[in-house]
Amino acid sequence: MSSCWRQRASTGVCATVWGGGAAPGEAQELGQPARVVAVPARTNVSAAGDDPPLLQLDGVSKAFGGLQALDAVSFCVAEREILGIIGPNGAGKTTLFNVINGFIPPDRGRIRLRGHDLVGLKPHAVCRLGVGRTFQVVRPFPRMTVLQNVVVGAFAATRDDAEAVALAHQALARVGLAALAQRRADGLTNVQLRLMELARALASQPQLLLLDETLAGLGHQEMDHLLQVISQLRQEGITIVIIEHTMQAMVRLVDRFVVLDHGRVIATGEPEQVVQDRAVVEAYLGRKWADHAGH
Repeated sequence: MSSCWRQRASTGVCATVWGGGAAPGEAQELGQPARVVAVPARTNVSAAGDDPPLLQLDGVSKAFGGLQALDAVSFCVAEREILGIIGPNGAGKTTLFNVINGFIPPDRGRIRLRGHDLVGLKPHAVCRLGVGRTFQVVRPFPRMTVLQNVVVGAFAATRDDAEAVALAHQALARVGLAALAQRRADGLTNVQLRLMELARALASQPQLLLLDETLAGLGHQEMDHLLQVISQLRQEGITIVIIEHTMQAMVRLVDRFVVLDHGRVIATGEPEQVVQDRAVVEAYLGRKWADHAGH
C-alpha cells in the first residue's frame, strides 16, 4: 500500500437529468416546486487495495518573490471522493488549484493524475486529461446564451460542433438548467451563473472537478440546491476537490479535509476530526466554532 493510502487510512474550462429542488426564482423556469433539499449522507471512499489515487501531489511548492505560497504540499484524492480544501485567506488554496490545472508551474514537486505527470502542461492539456475547473468569480460571456457559454467548455473535449452542442445540452441537464439554454447569460441570477459555470466545466467531460468557492454569495436554499447537484455528480462517478469557506455546508458535503495555513498542510482527515483539531481551530475556525461544535 502506498504512503498516500497509509496517510488516508490513518486520518480516516475543462445525460442524466437531475430532478432536485430549485432555488428561489428558479422553480417556474425548471418546472419544479421550490423547496429546501437535504444533502445525502457522505459516502465513505474506500482506500482498500493497491489501486493508485486519481490525483496525487508530492512536495508541491510555489513561491512568489519572498512569499512562500505553497510549501511542500502533499496529499492524494481517491476516485469518487469529495475533498475539501480549507484555510484562512492567503493560505494558498487558489494557488494550489492554479498549480494543479497548469495556470502556473510549481517550483518543486510532482502532480499526477492517474499516473500522468501534470507539471509542465498547459491548462488546455490538463483539461483534456480530465481536469475541470470553476473559479471564485464567474466570468460568463454575457451577450451569449447559456448554451453557447457551455459549448465553449465542450470544445475542450471535442472539435466537432454537433458533438459539442450535445455535450453542452447534457451538462445543462445535469445541473438543472436545461430550460434556460436559450436565455442570455446576462439575465441569470447568481445561483444560475454558478450552475452555468459548473455545466461549462462538466461539458469538458472531466474525471476530476476543481470547484473554487462555488457557494460564495448564495442563500440557504440556493446553497442546498447546489450541494445536491455536487453530491449527485459524485454519485455519477466524478471526483471533486472543493475550496469553500462555508464550513456548515462543507462538513455535510466532504469526505475529508485538507487544511492549509501559510502554504503548508497543517491537518488532514475526516470532518469530525479536523474541526476539533487545535491547530485548525487556532489558524482558521476560531474559538466560537470550537465552542459551538462542543455543544
